[in-house]
Amino acid sequence: MNHLLPLLKREMNEHRGGLLLTPFIVGGVLVLFLILGLITSLTLKIQTSFGGEIARYALQSNPELLVITAKKALQAFGLAAAAIINLTCAIVVFFYCLGTLYDDRRDRSILFWRSLPVSDALTVWSKVLIAAVVAPSIAFVAVIATQVLMWIAGSVVVLSMGGSLKAMFTGDLAGLTSVARHLVALPLHALWVLPLVGWLLLASAFAKSKPFLWAVLPPLGVAIADSWFDVTSTLSLPKNTVFKLIGERIFNDPLPMAANLSQEGVRLAGSLIPFAAAPSSVFSDWPVYLQMSSLWIGALLGVAMIVASVYLRRKSEDAY
Repeated sequence: MNHLLPLLKREMNEHRGGLLLTPFIVGGVLVLFLILGLITSLTLKIQTSFGGEIARYALQSNPELLVITAKKALQAFGLAAAAIINLTCAIVVFFYCLGTLYDDRRDRSILFWRSLPVSDALTVWSKVLIAAVVAPSIAFVAVIATQVLMWIAGSVVVLSMGGSLKAMFTGDLAGLTSVARHLVALPLHALWVLPLVGWLLLASAFAKSKPFLWAVLPPLGVAIADSWFDVTSTLSLPKNTVFKLIGERIFNDPLPMAANLSQEGVRLAGSLIPFAAAPSSVFSDWPVYLQMSSLWIGALLGVAMIVASVYLRRKSEDAY
């Protein structure tokens, strides 16, 4: 275990741009867009954007409406920022898991790491921690930093228009996604995505080329075959079980649920995969995740796939 921290530092150094910098860069771009939108709306008197709405209520000389409108607008921008940053993090983690074990063999760096007193198991589990715990935690910090900067930018506009700065920072701070909800969601997220991380690492450890195809085509092919030939119905299982499992694992993630997304928005996202059903989007009932058998069964399957990845790495050739 004394070698775990250096392994984590190694992963972060090798993937600094994707895992560490990308969430903050995306957040910075979103804040910049908000500021530019405010400037454009206020200087050109555009009434259809966030700044325009603030200007309209300011012209009515109603500071109370001005603050209420600003808070609602900041809440919408904050939730959008959380969704975009978390989605970006998910994409980065997806390709990180696909390439991490495959690239070690392809560039022969596995020879160097095997010369060190570090086991293959510890190496693989360090990558699991990066994908399931460290990367989402970095994205969480980026979300909070982005929302704080957005709130400050909105508050400056409100103050310049005669609104109450004190009112912006008292009462219901709806513009900031609840830190407590996200902190609770992070460990649940790690358990929830464990089978996905395990499968991607298994594909990365197994594939001699094109790990993306090995990761995507088998489950997709099984799901399509199940949908066409109704295999699960013959096994006394619900129809389209494979599609439902895939959809549940992707769209029922506790982390976006913690952002308190609208039920309509979750259903719209879930419609991208047929028959995917999402639970309540309000995360106040988060203990329901601990009672879901799919959470624990999925975690066990994820551990099994990670163990298989360790075995394949240990028995693999030095390089391809």
